[in-house]
Amino acid sequence: MIYIQKNNDGIPHHFDCACAMYGAIDLGLEYKLISFEELKSGKWDSLIKSNLFIGSVEFMTEVFNRVEIKQPKLPLNNFRPFIEMKIKDFKNLIDNNSNSEQKYFIKPKEIKAFTGFVVDKWSVTTLNSLNDDLDIFVQEVIDIESEWRIYVFRNKVVDIRQYSGELEADVYGMVNFANKLLKNKEEKLKGFPSTFTIDMAIYKKHPKIRLKTVVEFNDMWAIGNYGISNDLYVRMLKERYFDIIKNKK
Repeated sequence: MIYIQKNNDGIPHHFDCACAMYGAIDLGLEYKLISFEELKSGKWDSLIKSNLFIGSVEFMTEVFNRVEIKQPKLPLNNFRPFIEMKIKDFKNLIDNNSNSEQKYFIKPKEIKAFTGFVVDKWSVTTLNSLNDDLDIFVQEVIDIESEWRIYVFRNKVVDIRQYSGELEADVYGMVNFANKLLKNKEEKLKGFPSTFTIDMAIYKKHPKIRLKTVVEFNDMWAIGNYGISNDLYVRMLKERYFDIIKNKK
């Protein structure tokens, strides 16, 4: 049985939950839509270890918490240098920087606490709605021409989808880049599960030589479907979910 998050209207919570529902139908698997409130009530606790649960980051974090599993995280976010600090310290950094044109990319240490974005001296006030003690990662801004999501299932690239930038045809280059990483997984991606996604980008500054970089590695337990088949999406979610349950520490 697959338990999929629903909203107050009784339909799948969001697009990705709908993909999971149709994926279950395509695979001929039974499913049930349940609400976040029902999950928190504890009525499904005895089923968590033996059945697949699918939902938002908040929903899945609650699922894992109920069986005493800390929110799963990959060992590495990307290969680019970063500084970890609190939002209040980042605000001080901005205030004390004499270069008013300096831009930074920030993202939360806690998964999906907010969506990462670019900040400069003129937009730093957008952080005022966030807790000053929230931990963030701060990185240099890179000029991106296009971004892609690569889906890795059982250590093999199974799909690739472009999700930003002008439409390109450099699929081979992206897959080749990802395959090189997977070939040296024990060196480059030590401790990674067999199923995850890689968000990659092509630099604007070097379009002719197609310079590529990893924007972010994403765990599969609550990742978005950017266009892969619904049945593959469910198979990947299932693979990673039970890998987490099996390797509970």
